[in-house]
Parts: sequence; structure tokens; C-alpha cells
Amino acid sequence: MLSKALPYLARHGFGNTLQYVIARSKFIVSPPETAGEVRVRLSLALSEKLNNTVAAGLFAGMVLLPASTWGRGDRGSQLLGLYEQEIQDLIKTSSAACDCLIDVGAADGYYAVGSIFKNLFQSCYAFEASDESRHSIAQLAVLNGIIDKIVIHGFCSSEQLLVLPLSCRERSFMLVDIEGGEFDLLSTEVISAFSKSIFAIELHPWAVPAGELAVADLCNRFSRSHNIMKIGQGARDPNQFEFLRQLPDNERWLLASENRCQWMQWLIAQPR
Repeated sequence: MLSKALPYLARHGFGNTLQYVIARSKFIVSPPETAGEVRVRLSLALSEKLNNTVAAGLFAGMVLLPASTWGRGDRGSQLLGLYEQEIQDLIKTSSAACDCLIDVGAADGYYAVGSIFKNLFQSCYAFEASDESRHSIAQLAVLNGIIDKIVIHGFCSSEQLLVLPLSCRERSFMLVDIEGGEFDLLSTEVISAFSKSIFAIELHPWAVPAGELAVADLCNRFSRSHNIMKIGQGARDPNQFEFLRQLPDNERWLLASENRCQWMQWLIAQPR
């Protein structure tokens, strides 16, 4: 440090050299942030800047709770409307054909509350195993004035889906994100009961044994009543936001990151 500071002193003077030494010393004493820590820090700062309000995307105008119970680092991309853009686009194009959203693995309620808040569906059944997250969904629904249009349940089983009202099963959009549980939940009986509904299923083949075979089997179950396709993660553009342009490249792109362990795919099933 001294060998670098002395030449710096000769060129820049004492005051600037002192600032340089302090800055370098802090870096040495405090290890650099991990990418995950940067995502959380930036998300919290952006949340404060935007007053917890989604700035763009399908759910623009929805107010989020100050704290998240699931994926704290995802807050930034949610506020920017970049989070899972593929699913947001699908919801937008599908909502006219559906009256009800069934959100299985609803987390903090981003989709469940946002979709009702924007009048994309008339009602929502939100399934979430975490007590804390269910409480957050209810709070978020109250905050955005739609609590009377959402029903919040705990862990979702095939049996629970099969007893939902017939009117819901005939014109629903079912969003499933349950970390590998999709392969057991979506039985032949469930798919048959929801033969007129649209499905968007986040696939997690790495979470179960013989995952690719499990995906193939799930596709086969749907093939009898639905047209199926897979969509994958696409591009995100954080540079479209003027209020982010003062950030370094790495920080802008980390705000757009969803911190996936690998490239993500969704299985989309449309009724024939």
C-alpha cells in the first residue's frame, strides 16, 4: 500500500492521497460483496427510490410490501417489471380467455395480487405452503385493495385442485412454481378436470430423479387435451430505465438478474 501511496501523493497531494488510502484500506478490511448481496442491496435502494411501487411491466402501479419473505434479491427486477417477462407476456395475452388465476407456489403474491390489481382476472386462488408468505399475500392484497377477490390456501395437493369450483376450472389460468412438485401435483385427473384451462408450469427437472423423463411424462399427460410448448428465459434490458443509467454495468445487470441456478424453461399448455 505504501509503495503505491507515495507516488500518488507526489501527483495528487495529501488530501486526495488520504482519501485514496482510506478507500483502499476499507476494501482490504471488508471483503467484496457477493453477487447475491449486491442484488439485495440494490433492490432495497430501488424499493426506497420508487416508494415500493412497480415502475413498469404488466403490474405497473402495484405497491409492494416493504419487506419480502421470498427472494429478497428479486425485488429489484419485480419493481422494474422485468421479472419473468415471459410469464408476464403470457398472462397478458391469455387473460381475456380466463376468469380465474390459480397461483400454485404464490410466494409473496406478486402474480396473485398483481393480476387482480390490474383486472386481468376476476378472482384468484393462491396456494402457498409458507405461513409467513401467506400472511404477506394477505397484507399485499389489502394494501392494493383486492382482498375480496383472492382466496389464500396453504400447501396445494391434487385433491385440493379437484374440489375448486367448476366455473373456475373451466376458464382458469394455472401458474405452477413449486420447485419440482409439479410432476406429482399435475396428475392425469387434474389435467382432465382443467382441460379447458391454460397452464404455465416452471420446470425443475434437476430437483427430481430422472428429471428429463419426468418432464417427458408430464408433457405426455397434457398431450391428450392440450397443445404444449416450452418457452425459455429471454433477454432483459435494464438500460431502458433512465434512473438506472448512473449505475455501473454490473449493478444494472444484477438488478435484472433472477439468480437462477441454470437457464429456466416453462411448459405452456393451451387447451385444444
